[in-house]
Amino acid sequence: MSTSTREVKLKENIKRSKKVLQRLCSMRSEALCNFIKKYPEIKNSIKEAVESINKARLIMEAQKPNKFRSMELSQKVPLQAEKKREHLAKKLPDLKRMKWRPAEKTSDEEERIAELKSLDILDTEREEVFDSILWLATMVCETGMGAISFVDKGRQWFKSQKGLDVDSTGRDEAFCAHAIHQPDKIMVVPNALEDDRFAENPLVTGGPKIRFYASMPVTIAGRSLGTLCVIDDKAKTITETQKIALNILRDITKSQLLLRKKFKNLKKTGKQIYEQRIIMKEEKKRAEEAQKNKENFFRHMARVLRSPLNSIVGFSKLLKENNSRQYSEEDLESINSIAFGSKVLSNTVDVVLDYTVKNTRNKENTSSQPKHQVVIIDRMLRSISSLQGSLASRREVILETKIDPTLHFGITIEEMKITQVLNNLVSNAIKFTPASKRVIFSAKRISSERKLSKPNSVLVPGLCTLPSGRKDMAHHYMLLQVKDEGCGFDIEKMEKIFQPFQQENDSTARTHGGTGLGLAIVKSIVAEMDGWVHVDSSPQGSTFGIVLPYTSDEQSQPEKEKTQRNGEEKVSKNIHVFVLDDDFLSQMLCKRYCEEKIGVNCTICSNGNVLLKAVRNLLSSKQKQLLPVVITETHMSEMSGVDILKSIRSLEGEILAKRECRQKIINDKVDDSSDGKGREDGEIPLTIPVIAVTALPDEFRVNPGFDHIMKKPLEYSELMRTICKFSVTGERLHQ
Repeated sequence: MSTSTREVKLKENIKRSKKVLQRLCSMRSEALCNFIKKYPEIKNSIKEAVESINKARLIMEAQKPNKFRSMELSQKVPLQAEKKREHLAKKLPDLKRMKWRPAEKTSDEEERIAELKSLDILDTEREEVFDSILWLATMVCETGMGAISFVDKGRQWFKSQKGLDVDSTGRDEAFCAHAIHQPDKIMVVPNALEDDRFAENPLVTGGPKIRFYASMPVTIAGRSLGTLCVIDDKAKTITETQKIALNILRDITKSQLLLRKKFKNLKKTGKQIYEQRIIMKEEKKRAEEAQKNKENFFRHMARVLRSPLNSIVGFSKLLKENNSRQYSEEDLESINSIAFGSKVLSNTVDVVLDYTVKNTRNKENTSSQPKHQVVIIDRMLRSISSLQGSLASRREVILETKIDPTLHFGITIEEMKITQVLNNLVSNAIKFTPASKRVIFSAKRISSERKLSKPNSVLVPGLCTLPSGRKDMAHHYMLLQVKDEGCGFDIEKMEKIFQPFQQENDSTARTHGGTGLGLAIVKSIVAEMDGWVHVDSSPQGSTFGIVLPYTSDEQSQPEKEKTQRNGEEKVSKNIHVFVLDDDFLSQMLCKRYCEEKIGVNCTICSNGNVLLKAVRNLLSSKQKQLLPVVITETHMSEMSGVDILKSIRSLEGEILAKRECRQKIINDKVDDSSDGKGREDGEIPLTIPVIAVTALPDEFRVNPGFDHIMKKPLEYSELMRTICKFSVTGERLHQ
């Protein structure tokens, strides 16, 4: 770059800098003060600019020929720069002498700001209640301006203002920033021009030209957050009455702020509750869907397991009671074992499924009502011992059975439930007992004149020490005890091992197997039977004792069987049974029950349409005195039991329609009847009995329209009683 070009640029910079300095110097003192206050770094920048200009000018002069080539050049540059600095210092104001001091931050500034934020009031819309408080304050104090202000980090913000054309100012200019340093005192500035803190404050020297100021700090939780202030552009004083009024209005402002905060919190809480309810509703919906899926799964499993068990139990019983063949004692024992084992297995399935369904339904009892029956206790206990004997033999464990001879011969109790309990306890004892050791299974009678008080818990640590008492006492209990010589367990873990799917430790499942559900079922059944469990254990073995109440029944079993046979003879022969089930073995079993044990005709139907056609054909045939009885499974693949029920009821409607058409003929026949028997031999029943057979214990609650419901495995004695009930012909119609 040439020397001439450099000089031109330096001259332009000098001119531009001069204009800036002249403009600054022409500013009024108060405006310059405000400018420098707003930009404090400008003072040093101006000084540097002046020095740069002078230095540049001297350099330019030095470059001119024959000028300042002597030693005086080095002396002239600093002398002229010093003179310029002195001249500029006279122009700039002295900040130390300014009559305006911004307020310092409070000692609890962080906590105060946090409390202010918690009010959630900054930058919100104006509210009528605060405007009314401020209006009243200005009226009482006779001022033209006022505000309810809150002092934030770098500003003061007005929730309500009167006579001011802004909604906030800088914190340095804020009078209220001084007032919050005295939380419980009123701050009064009669004339701001005479107060060194505010004389040259921009809010005093410029708009709104504040002269009078009075305020009461608004304090919440010990923190001064803002003020209620009254302002005027004329100097004045405030009376004691006005001070009291301002204090009262400040308290009202504080109360409104707290009320507003509570309302906001309540609103927020209400919103959270609403959202929580929506979430809970969705979760409940998902839980109900999961519950429905679980129940459908268990219902399916009930059918899958109980249908084949129905066949095993039924056919083994038919085989056992077949009088046309002579069985050897060994064969008969095998048949008895099959019958008893399948019955126990069926009961195990019932208990497990009922227990699982009950727990998935929040312990709602969906199982059928307790089936108390008279049991020959000696026979039941020896059957259990015989069943578990094979397991003991395989493990080379000695199984001993001891039955109290004073125990009543016949007792009323839920046989299958107590069988399930004892099978669980005995099989557990055998499983945990080493070879050549003993398991003792015993039954003892306990009698008392008064009913024994039940322990607070179903599980009772320690052995049962109740006395036997006399056999003729009023209340009777049975102590069923299983004692083993195994490794024992920690008695402190008694509660744990009776929890579902829990065992004493992980090695137990690996060593001895099992699901950990057996003792939980024992606890559940015993609790339902109003009994309790005694538990004792040591390194030499464990003892589980079940105490159950029972009612004695000394009538002999042969007499009961005779009574039952007499009841069977009352079954009428004027019925025809139609069986519908998608399990062929269940159909065959029901047919053999009807024809071999009950002695009535039975027809197997392959599907619902075949059944309806067969029933219609029977009603329209010459055998009009035969009563059709329908036995149907409730859950089938093509046509459900409920569909069959509706179709049968619809068929009855057709019969009723025909009855109305022939009412006159029927009435004439009734009038001609002189023997009082009513109807002639051409009549059919008004209601066709529809009996449901189901693997689900709560089917009657779900589908109450059936005339009767029987649960699988099907007992022929129950089937006989049910058919007998419907074999007596009621009201009849004419086809």
